[in-house]
Order: sequence, then C-alpha cells, then structure tokens
Amino acid sequence: MSKTWNLAVADYLRLRAACDILPDDHPDENEAVDAYCRAMDALLALPAPDLTAIALKAALCHERYRNDPPYWLLPRLAGDSAEMAAALTAEVSDGTAA
Repeated sequence: MSKTWNLAVADYLRLRAACDILPDDHPDENEAVDAYCRAMDALLALPAPDLTAIALKAALCHERYRNDPPYWLLPRLAGDSAEMAAALTAEVSDGTAA
C-alpha cells in the first residue's frame, strides 16, 4: 500500500476520532466535522492502491454523500476499479496471481 495513502487514512482516522469524542453541542464540533470532512475528501481524491482501499473509498463516499456524490468522485472510483481489474487480469494471464 502506498505511503501517501497510509498517511491520508491515518489523518482521516485521527481527525474523525477527535470529532467523535466531542460531546454533542461542543463549541468546536463544527470545526472538527469540517476538518475530518476535508481529510475524507483528500483521501477520496487519491488513487486507491488495492481492493481494500477501493472498498474503503466506496464506504466513505456513501457515508459522506449518500446519493449525491460530487462530480469528480465517481470517475475516480471507476478509474481505481478499472486499474485494479486490469492489474488482476494481467496477473491471471501471466500466472502470477496468488
């Protein structure tokens, strides 16, 4: 898995956990939500390095946007999936698949 991906996941998880521990109606709640949403968007914009990452991106997309994802996200997810499918197909074709 790529170092950039791992750092982005860690950043998102850290900011999300910091927000989740705030009590309801905490004065910093809106700022904390904005921070983890920015981290989530940064994560979603990165190429997914493997199938687990694609699944995480799909789950985060659903959590954040439900049925109205931003225009840039669906092509990114489709591109990730197509790249992964091509890599897996090549592994099967040349016999290197696990």
